[in-house]
Amino acid sequence: MTRVGRLSATPAHATAVRRWRAVTAAGGACATVLAVGALAVLGGCGVPVEGTARPLPVEAVSGYVSGSPNPTDPVRDALARLWFLSQGMLVETRRAVNGPQDVGDLLGLLDAGPTQTEQAAGLRTATVGPLSNTPLVSAPSSTPSAEPSATLGTPTLPAASQPAVATVPIVVLQDGFGELPATEQVRVLGQVVLTLTDAGAVAVSFVDPRGQSLAVPSPEGRLVDRAATAADYESLVGRSTR
Repeated sequence: MTRVGRLSATPAHATAVRRWRAVTAAGGACATVLAVGALAVLGGCGVPVEGTARPLPVEAVSGYVSGSPNPTDPVRDALARLWFLSQGMLVETRRAVNGPQDVGDLLGLLDAGPTQTEQAAGLRTATVGPLSNTPLVSAPSSTPSAEPSATLGTPTLPAASQPAVATVPIVVLQDGFGELPATEQVRVLGQVVLTLTDAGAVAVSFVDPRGQSLAVPSPEGRLVDRAATAADYESLVGRSTR
């Protein structure tokens, strides 16, 4: 067996090492000279030289950040699914809104009616009195206490954990609602129930202005004596618009 001993440097190898060291030393000297020269140039031009890096102030870079929103512009980060009427049928449309909408917000959008573009497409709202031009539906002015209710089925959650729309929200039918023809009453109810169930409600409970629970009519002419669901008014659904 041949034993591998310690390698010894040849004269040619020693010469190559000396040359590499000489080149490295020269390069380091050149780099040092260049660095010192650059600092001298910067200092001579009036640019302050610091020994350590530090972050730039925000105002120094804020003008160069592209796509930054204007703080005065409203941020529309959600879509509300609203139901309006077209030729007597319920039609869905979607509206960009500022964040999650609660019951009062959604009813306000129904009361405000379709946009000009939606009106041009033949949409209208039935939730405003035709003669009085006042809202026929509204959210309760006070929140029920956190106690079990036969109408709601579950206690009201603490404010911090409440969703934007409750599982079974309460909607007030104003006195003018009773003056509408039966067919128009059903359309009002359909608008409200489909809009709120699309926003997360399971059903909608209706009360009069004094807080008394109401049985409401369905498209088939029967009275719904419980919280109304989307299935109660699905026969009124027509085509959707976007």
